[in-house]
Amino acid sequence: NIISAKPQPDFASSLILRAGEFGQRHARAMLNFPVTDTVAARITAANDQDDGYYYNRNLDIMTGGTDLEALNATLRFTPSDNWTIDTTLSVSRQRDDNHGAQCSTGDGNVNGWGGSRWYGDNRSVMYQAVCEEDVSFGPFVNSSDKITFSNVDEEGVFVVAEWDSGGPVGSLENLTAKTTASYRDVAYTYLQDRDFASFRIDAIGTIGSYGQTNETRNFEFLLEGVVNDRLDFVAGVNYFEEAALNGNNRCYTLFVNQYDFARDNDVECQPQNGLFFELVPDKVEILGRPFTAGPPTFFNNVSVWNESVGVFGHLTYRLSDNWDLDLGARYTEDQREFNNIEFHISNY
Repeated sequence: NIISAKPQPDFASSLILRAGEFGQRHARAMLNFPVTDTVAARITAANDQDDGYYYNRNLDIMTGGTDLEALNATLRFTPSDNWTIDTTLSVSRQRDDNHGAQCSTGDGNVNGWGGSRWYGDNRSVMYQAVCEEDVSFGPFVNSSDKITFSNVDEEGVFVVAEWDSGGPVGSLENLTAKTTASYRDVAYTYLQDRDFASFRIDAIGTIGSYGQTNETRNFEFLLEGVVNDRLDFVAGVNYFEEAALNGNNRCYTLFVNQYDFARDNDVECQPQNGLFFELVPDKVEILGRPFTAGPPTFFNNVSVWNESVGVFGHLTYRLSDNWDLDLGARYTEDQREFNNIEFHISNY
């Protein structure tokens, strides 16, 4: 859960503006105000933008820029001295260029493995020549052949309700009950060039309308009590649910339904969402010699489902001023499912 300042009963506001090199434009705004005697609101907004400081001399553009918009709104309801209820809505939208970098001018070998990297000898010679030329222009220059991006959309709702007795309850000196519930949804699409040269060597990215998604739900109930000046306890239950999809699980479903191990048949899939790996796909002749590439271009779908329920308790007994005795127990039941499928991309 997101930890942030909570609404207060008195009016308050703030505004921060910053500007800097490479098109940096940052803004922060906060407004806290009472709605009624028992309800207060706090709204915060942020906007961060910059143009990036890496120059792509191949495409003649600046890259590595950021564009973030975020909004956080919280209502605090205090119907009595014993109750505090906070409800928070959090929304953010990020449209970045993805991080910039510069290719390595090393010899192309992987230490300890032997042999060259994913690209062959001819491509390695040309790759290193481009890298060395980039470095000669400065530390923040590359020749990437991709217009990269990173788009993240996130929405979250958080509710916390807490009751505090503020005094004795039956045989207890104090009792507190707290309930926390949350929902969070993230959609992520991106394209990243990982060789930063003007050749198609190594790139990764999502395709489709939502690419990768992560949806979580969480619920927790806590009961905290003080029996006397020597004994207190905590008991609770926690529930967590997650669905994380790289794609929409379509290709895995087709594979399970159509693949026959005895026939070892091909299963065709036209994935609508997922992760695309471009690894030296164009096996062409370079410098008069055939170019033998490494792993071919392929497509990846990963699906993860998690569900967890936990029950726990903890006792603390103060034996003396120097010694405490702690006893705790927890029972957790997890259900997890994971599948990963990779498809060769034909005619690419």
